[in-house]
Amino acid sequence: MAKIWKKAIVALLALVCSFTLFAACATEIANDSIPLTDLTESYEGEVKDSSGNLLVPFDVAYPEAFESGQYKYDEDTLLLKLKEGEGTLSRDLKNCGFSSLEKFSSSDAGNWYRAQLKKSANIHTAIQKARSLDEVLVADYDYLYETESAVPASADGSTDADGILDELIDDVLGNVEVKNQWYLTSSAIQRSWRYLQANGISAGGLGSVVVAVIDTGVDYTHPDLQANMWVNTAEIPGNGIDDDNNGYIDDIYGANTVADNGGADGAEGDPMDDHGHGTHVAGVIGAANNREGIVGVAYNAKIMAVKAGQATGVFNQSDIAEAILYAYDMGADVINMSFGGAACSIAVQDALSTAYTRATLVASAGNDGIPNEATDNYKEYGDYMPNYPAALSYVIGVMSVGPLGVESSFTNWDAVAYNGVEYEMYAPGEGIMSTLPGGKYGRLSGTSMAAPIVSGAAALLRSYYTDRDMYPSRFISAQLSATSGDEAMCGSSTHGLHNLPMRLNVYDALTKLPKPDVALYEHYLFDGEDIAEGNNGDGVVDAGETIAIGAVLRNRWGMSENTIVSIDAEGDTGIANPYVEILTGSANFEGVGTYSTKDTLSRNDQGVITGTENPLVIKIADNCPNDYRIQLNVTITYGNGLDEEDHKYPF
Repeated sequence: MAKIWKKAIVALLALVCSFTLFAACATEIANDSIPLTDLTESYEGEVKDSSGNLLVPFDVAYPEAFESGQYKYDEDTLLLKLKEGEGTLSRDLKNCGFSSLEKFSSSDAGNWYRAQLKKSANIHTAIQKARSLDEVLVADYDYLYETESAVPASADGSTDADGILDELIDDVLGNVEVKNQWYLTSSAIQRSWRYLQANGISAGGLGSVVVAVIDTGVDYTHPDLQANMWVNTAEIPGNGIDDDNNGYIDDIYGANTVADNGGADGAEGDPMDDHGHGTHVAGVIGAANNREGIVGVAYNAKIMAVKAGQATGVFNQSDIAEAILYAYDMGADVINMSFGGAACSIAVQDALSTAYTRATLVASAGNDGIPNEATDNYKEYGDYMPNYPAALSYVIGVMSVGPLGVESSFTNWDAVAYNGVEYEMYAPGEGIMSTLPGGKYGRLSGTSMAAPIVSGAAALLRSYYTDRDMYPSRFISAQLSATSGDEAMCGSSTHGLHNLPMRLNVYDALTKLPKPDVALYEHYLFDGEDIAEGNNGDGVVDAGETIAIGAVLRNRWGMSENTIVSIDAEGDTGIANPYVEILTGSANFEGVGTYSTKDTLSRNDQGVITGTENPLVIKIADNCPNDYRIQLNVTITYGNGLDEEDHKYPF
């Protein structure tokens, strides 16, 4: 019989569900031909889609949070998404306060420009003016991110060196620092190396697999990295010409999107690290097995260096978006992002959505020691906060653990499973030994160090699962985040009960067959007059109304089939609620794809949710009291869509 997934929805009759069209409120300013459009006052639609992407700029979606002053942004530039065919600095754009435009995106991700403000312009006035122009699709702030490494850690992560050496394959023992790489055994990396060897694949993965390190650059001359640097064979080194016409001169080992923003000619092709963070991250992923120092998780993979971080460790959203698209355009299989912040621009989301069609995306959850949403002891905004891009559902968000599998004291953590701001897994992040510029080595701690271990694991999986049509990037993501049998443990008594995803186990990711793992991701309530007579369509659930419920499902692993969502209104003792009548108690979602979401919601031309085509339906009694709480229990059953012989299903 069925193993069932259940969740209770508690709906308050005073709950307001508004799905207003995207509307602009424009007011003319005296002596100025361009009106100000204050979307923070006028927008009433949905702010996120089913993947956690913002549908409107962050300051519009969360105006109170933006006004708190906790979100840093570049005060000299704005990000503009223009209509196709636009791209010149028009008279109207000049009147908004812009002095120049520079395109930083590929056509696949939209027509995005970095708009430089005049010295006399006010950034908030400029963005409100830009939002009133027909040629501007989106105007957004250029938010700033930072690296996610904690202080250098000379003693963190210590463990028995002999124990490490006993488990490692003979091939890597000549690397003198390998005895200090405790994470190679805790995440079953050495066991995965043996498994790859047994299947005729190099233990360190294939040299054809490319991992883009979007960071502060990489010291591509480091003895442990130089042999494993990705090389752009279409570019002739040192000739000062953009031979492959990709917009970057002499981009041999990668690109520098910071220098591309008005830097010296040719500097956009030099991703040399001027901070140290990126070199450390790169070594964790792909340091060569050359008897020099350390050895990377995927020690045969190629490292594509994409410098988007400044020497201070600060990243502009525009540089990040450009870096992501460079990695995508140049064929990266995995993209590592060991940086983050609390506000995400639409430009970065567009770039990530484009890159996800080809690459596995990995990001660090952050080092503030806070949850991604409100929970027991973390009620005030600022005490909790999602960290982007890790919180996006199609990006693997990585938290940190120590050698015993206990949450690191600094790591951000996941409050509730299955929602739009989720971190997917834990990986070692304490006292991680790796490369530093100038041929040096050192330990660092942080989720910045945990993320590249997962990226290295993704490279090993791509070396084993090479057929992209059969095993796309979402398959790799699902195998990494859903297969592990290693549990993580909460590291603080102040956290309260919270979601504890599994720790990385590379061997499990390589060997376990996909199975579905479907849960309720989101739900929407509708009371439109078209649903039933007596409804008023005001978005408030009232006594006597018939309510349609639209469900959004999230599958964290293999494809499901015959996926049925059912509801009841029984209390904890099994007694049905007297004020609720179930009119349509189940809905069949058929198959839900691997590592993806599915819904049957209706949307208008602007993408605003207006209803559902396959609703669950309840009737609220005419005599239901005001402010009455109704608990609806959700049960989901499904079969294995990838294995007809798997008789353990349906769940």
